[in-house]
Amino acid sequence: MARLTVLLATILIIAMGGSAGSAAAADEDEGAAPTGSAEALLAALARVPDSPAARGSTISYLDQKAATRARPGAAQPESMAELEALLGSDDLSASLWLAAMQGASSGDLDILQGFGSADRWPGELGFDLLDIDQHLTFGEPPSDGSVLLGGFDPPSIVAAFTERGYTASPAGARTSLCGAVGCEEGQRVDISKADRGLPFGAALGRSEPLVVSERDILSSADLGTLTAMVAAADDDVPAMADDPSYHAIAVAVDPTVTLIQATLLPGGMLDVGPEIYGLLSDSPEEAGRLVVEPDELFEPMPAPGLLGILDGATETEQVVILALAYTDEADAAVATEVLPRRLETLPTLSAGALSELLAERGVTSVVGRVVPPGDETAPLAVVELRAPLASPEPTADGGRPASSSHLYRLFVDLAFRRDLLWLVPVLPLE
Repeated sequence: MARLTVLLATILIIAMGGSAGSAAAADEDEGAAPTGSAEALLAALARVPDSPAARGSTISYLDQKAATRARPGAAQPESMAELEALLGSDDLSASLWLAAMQGASSGDLDILQGFGSADRWPGELGFDLLDIDQHLTFGEPPSDGSVLLGGFDPPSIVAAFTERGYTASPAGARTSLCGAVGCEEGQRVDISKADRGLPFGAALGRSEPLVVSERDILSSADLGTLTAMVAAADDDVPAMADDPSYHAIAVAVDPTVTLIQATLLPGGMLDVGPEIYGLLSDSPEEAGRLVVEPDELFEPMPAPGLLGILDGATETEQVVILALAYTDEADAAVATEVLPRRLETLPTLSAGALSELLAERGVTSVVGRVVPPGDETAPLAVVELRAPLASPEPTADGGRPASSSHLYRLFVDLAFRRDLLWLVPVLPLE
């Protein structure tokens, strides 16, 4: 494996652990949603079946083409070979590409980790990693699903997978690929065949089934999940894009903002139970004093049915949208008033005052607004935060430009650490 590809993979894996044009820079693929647009996110959600598994899970989305287009001066390579050549020449545009992708905190982790072995992909998978424009994951293992959108050549993919023992068969407008053990055995683990260099379950020695077309690659270890994904994509069953709350959050970003990535969390994940006492203090009484007594900092807020954390950029600013979906516009109006005050006054459970964290990231404005319901959308409480784009200058310590999307990462990290005092509807002090 080439040294530069290893470097790239290391940077991107670290990023996941834990000039921007307008949103609709035209996509070259006929029929594809524009890169960096709400339509691209909706296209991905249209391939997620409306099921209890999807509704009860985090949905994680990345428009990796938009991520690099939203970084001024970043290279726009069409293949990993082209990118590696730029890295080998110490081209600044390649460093800015790396900085943009280092800001990825969402999407399919298998794809981002795949940069470490991307030189194998054209031969063994039939497509280049940079053929992917957007990717999304939903559900819980081993029944989770993955959606890849981009420009693909199905015959090349079929040939590569057939060489690796897969069997191809027609699946409507798509082609189905099943491993040697069969599509029904996609969850079977064989560590002796584990290959961390490839996606689609290979890290566990699985041969997950997938379906491919010129525009998408859908996969899941669970055949039932994959079948439902194809049915959603073909409009045979409802998809998450059809749900008013998910649809509303997908279009919450202003059209002049490039949409880079998004995390969607069901409202049930936003509650905090009595464990908050151990995080805040040694006792419920002390927790109450810390949170409630000083100027009555904690204000109750209506519980949303869905939270969207969305990352975007303009030509000069990074933009983070906190979008809370409700069934009642009056509840959305209350949340629009309360949430900005919480961001100003409440502490986090793990990293100090939120206001200080926002100031460190250069936040210049926090603005709330209500989005009324529409024919296809639920009412939203939207809080928009803006800060300057990351500087293109190399950092003093590592010599590389700072990563993109550090404001978005703050909120995603807090969400995944369950550090949600700023979001919980009520504080369980009794």
